[in-house]
Amino acid sequence: MSRAQLVLEGTFVPPAFDWPLGSSIVAAAGIRLGEALGVVDRAGSVADVYGWTRILFVIVALGVVAVTGLLGAAVGRRAAPVAAWVAGAVVATGFVMVRSARMIVPDQLQVLFVLLALLAVVAAGQRDRLRDRLLLWSAAALSAGAAGGMKYLGITVVVVPMLAVMLEEGLDWPRRLLAAEGLLLLSLVAFVVSTGGSVISRDFVDGFLWQVDHQASGHLGYDHGGPTWWHHLTVTLPGSNGWLVTGLLVTGVGWGAWRGNRATKLVTAYAVGLFAVIGLSRIVFPHYVIVVVPVLAALTGGMAADVADWTWRRWQGRERRLDTAAAVLALVLVAAVVPSAADGLRLLRAGHAPDTRDAFPEMLHEALAVEGLVDAPIWTESYTGISAAAAEATGGRLVFGFGTTPEILECRCVAVISTYMEQRYTVDPVTAPVYTAMRARGRLLLDHQPGIPLTYRWDLLPSWGIGGVPLRGPVPALGPGMTVLDLTEPRGAEVDPDA
Repeated sequence: MSRAQLVLEGTFVPPAFDWPLGSSIVAAAGIRLGEALGVVDRAGSVADVYGWTRILFVIVALGVVAVTGLLGAAVGRRAAPVAAWVAGAVVATGFVMVRSARMIVPDQLQVLFVLLALLAVVAAGQRDRLRDRLLLWSAAALSAGAAGGMKYLGITVVVVPMLAVMLEEGLDWPRRLLAAEGLLLLSLVAFVVSTGGSVISRDFVDGFLWQVDHQASGHLGYDHGGPTWWHHLTVTLPGSNGWLVTGLLVTGVGWGAWRGNRATKLVTAYAVGLFAVIGLSRIVFPHYVIVVVPVLAALTGGMAADVADWTWRRWQGRERRLDTAAAVLALVLVAAVVPSAADGLRLLRAGHAPDTRDAFPEMLHEALAVEGLVDAPIWTESYTGISAAAAEATGGRLVFGFGTTPEILECRCVAVISTYMEQRYTVDPVTAPVYTAMRARGRLLLDHQPGIPLTYRWDLLPSWGIGGVPLRGPVPALGPGMTVLDLTEPRGAEVDPDA
């Protein structure tokens, strides 16, 4: 949202190029639309602007479900409604997809343009005239550039229409090469245009190279230590969609490679290649798979349609067997999507639950009053509910994490630790000793924990904590736990934070 506000103010160079500016331009255009319709006023409520923009991004996410269904129907050929429903259901109920749909982030926009590019390639494979195929491949290249304008990885889909034109028997080799180069150029033009021209700068080059290095060097608390494709296959996908759906997604890839036509085989090859590229990163963010899940879902939908068509032709006229087969298919689909749909409901319930940080500032004030420490400086980590202004008013500080702030041990202050930050920093042997030293030297004043024990990344996958949220009844306070230590008079065993 902050970048969208910059765009509205005429600034098309973001503060960082960790992702391109395209999604911020879309968000800014949506806010302009809201103002034109009289729905929002940028000079008024920030909450109204944020709510309106969230609605627009939910619509984008619903578009992803719809286009996934269309792509499934296109690759399925026969029994297209079955393919569309299966593909759409997998995407609509996947936990990672649902979570992303509720946020103003570029992932859903990226995957929407990727799907449109693939749909254009599949549609081209069904056209008889060379001119029509070239137009659809050009549309795919433009969509690929727009996908890259949302998030960098999206532009890789341009290889699919380029491969399609390289396999075009109606062109000789020089013309195939020329057409492929033209498609690449179209995608690059779309990439530049969709980012408002911001990528034509040295800042973009530096930011992009930083992002590449970041993927190779890891992220605090999410560093797998090596390639992550196996983690995504055995943790992220089952955690988001369940093991049954994960198995069907893998089987769908096999079906696409074995039974698909040329265009479907290209889509399959792209899905496998994209998953492999995602797995090159050391970072285990679950949302990294968002760009590939709908493609896998479309192939799975095509496989389901193929099975349904084969069953119909084999048992045509045997109504009882057909009814049984239809019932089995329906039960498999329900069994596959209900668990992940339930996790999506848990996410919605968690979003309306009390937050541990809401009442914490008042609890902290009361605890300090009882201990006679109301004048003590307060040093706090992020995710405690204590603002920078409140900390600085006491002569203290707000820092991102104490793990990289060893001066906390000499602060003569009250320290507020967040479990979100402590859990992240204590996995690193370089920063963990700071917390050991703090707890050894400090006196416990207050320990405020959530009603359900959660990891700091609990909302990213159900298996990381949200699976414990009840589907019925009241939901207890959720969020980080806060521990308050008195470091005004350090005591206890001396611990070397550099040990």
